[in-house]
Amino acid sequence: MPCAFRFLPAAVTAPAFLFLALIAGPSPVAAEPAELDNAGLIEMLENLGYEPNEGKYPSGRPFQTIKGTTPALTWTANLSANPTTHLIWIEMNFWSLQGDQKFPYDVLLEALERNFRLDTVRYVYLKDSRQLRLAGSLPNRDIKPVQIRALIDETVNEAQQTEHLWNPNKWRQQSAKEEPANKPEEKAPETPDVAAEESAGEAAE
Repeated sequence: MPCAFRFLPAAVTAPAFLFLALIAGPSPVAAEPAELDNAGLIEMLENLGYEPNEGKYPSGRPFQTIKGTTPALTWTANLSANPTTHLIWIEMNFWSLQGDQKFPYDVLLEALERNFRLDTVRYVYLKDSRQLRLAGSLPNRDIKPVQIRALIDETVNEAQQTEHLWNPNKWRQQSAKEEPANKPEEKAPETPDVAAEESAGEAAE
């Protein structure tokens, strides 16, 4: 069937097309995802029931320390919002090696194997402080409290299951029993974040 507009005078069709264009309007522009800053992270942690205590990395960037206790573990973790990498980071540092202690191969192999199965966090070795760390990150885009809770829970649950990896006194080696390790001191981490963040974030700052 012939199009009805074909037979209408130009004086009629022009306003009609203009009207249709005005109704359609411009395409809506998607809003930029909101990024959580340090103040927002503090508020979110407090709303989740934690009492964050602020510390500073060597670069001056803040992190928030939270603590908790489960039947199997008393734990401490650091969380931070990095504006350079646009990530929310979590770090849980474990005991440092003492003297000439070294990580047994079975410990390192199991840590690598668990990295493959973990969701968000990973085992990281800190060369300077000679300790293992659980570290992970989330893209800092429209972060919800449930995501922060899940990140913390994954870290704590993994730590509870693997004291035989990160506590030298639990290793199946006689040398570890003869030379007990010391618990970590309450101080700012020697390494700001995992290696990926150090190269991408701390160097830029």
